Amino acid sequence: MPKIYTKTGDKGETSLGDGTRVSKRHPRITAFNHLDEVNSMIGFARSLNPGQRIDKILEQIQNDIFVLGSDLAAPGQPPGTPEREGKRAIPRIKEEHVKFLERTIDACEDKLPPLKNFILPGGTLLASTLHMARALSRRAERKIIDITQAEEL
Repeated sequence: MPKIYTKTGDKGETSLGDGTRVSKRHPRITAFNHLDEVNSMIGFARSLNPGQRIDKILEQIQNDIFVLGSDLAAPGQPPGTPEREGKRAIPRIKEEHVKFLERTIDACEDKLPPLKNFILPGGTLLASTLHMARALSRRAERKIIDITQAEEL
């Protein structure tokens, strides 16, 4: 059975999906960490029993965050690289992932009155948790933008 640790990061380095060794402070690793925080906060929100419909949406978002992590982990592999030598193709973020989020947001907004001011984070424990996930996702987004400005993704 595979272990959940690799014993290869003891010297401040870790591997990307293509085997490239990088510092644990590498921007991609920092982005993974930010995505992990977002995913963990969404998992916490799900543990608050948000209802089946919202739970299903949050589960899909969590899975999509893993796909985004795969995208970040495999810098040299072009999208759609076929399976080879027993390795699976790298999942990639696609337009369908973005469309899912847009449709979901639009459906939620349709049920709300028009906004007249900023929403203060808070309300219920679930709402506060989702506000935290939103704030963390913005930090992850900024780090990923930094990466795209320094190298091709």
